[in-house]
Amino acid sequence: MGLILKKENASDCIIGVWEITEDLNELLSVHKLNKNDQKYLNNLTNQNRKLEWITTRILLKNLLSKNKKIISNENGKPFLSDNSYKISIAHSKKMVTLILSKKNDVAIDVENILSGRVNKVVSKFLSEKEIKSINSQNKTSQLYIYWCAKEALYKIFNEKNLNLKKNIYIEPFNLKKEGSFVGNIISQELTDKFLLNYFFLSNYVIVWCSK
Repeated sequence: MGLILKKENASDCIIGVWEITEDLNELLSVHKLNKNDQKYLNNLTNQNRKLEWITTRILLKNLLSKNKKIISNENGKPFLSDNSYKISIAHSKKMVTLILSKKNDVAIDVENILSGRVNKVVSKFLSEKEIKSINSQNKTSQLYIYWCAKEALYKIFNEKNLNLKKNIYIEPFNLKKEGSFVGNIISQELTDKFLLNYFFLSNYVIVWCSK
């Protein structure tokens, strides 16, 4: 299906979403790789990882209308080699998401709400206070928003010692098809509030923030 969403907003962010329906050969036919990238792709053993890797680069080119090289720091956080934009990447099942900003740090996360995996680890990433704030009628959707929100804040903070349950707190909010809410990072290195934005797309929830 390819690019299914591209939107820009007033906070200087560009968001793109790509649904992978192509096989690897189809993706390679529209995005030629240099020798180094081809070698890296060949060394990936997981087929889904290969699809995600090349789709991310195709999506980036679609958003900016030019090729950009993605590199990572020691924590695995992605950067553009020319530093023209801040970038964050996320994928789940067949969906690849990407957010860009020239001015602000950004983070994005996506999850398939039908996967069931988040429901199994609720006590590991939510505090008792957060669990009590969830509306039982929309429990699954809210759980996945909470998970994506905490993953996004983890990415934007970019420190491996951050604990999703102890150091990140999501303030209560009323669930809509699209909306925003406040998340807090509370640690020895940082205490700060972040505005997080979310929307649903098919069976996926996407959460992003910039600051």
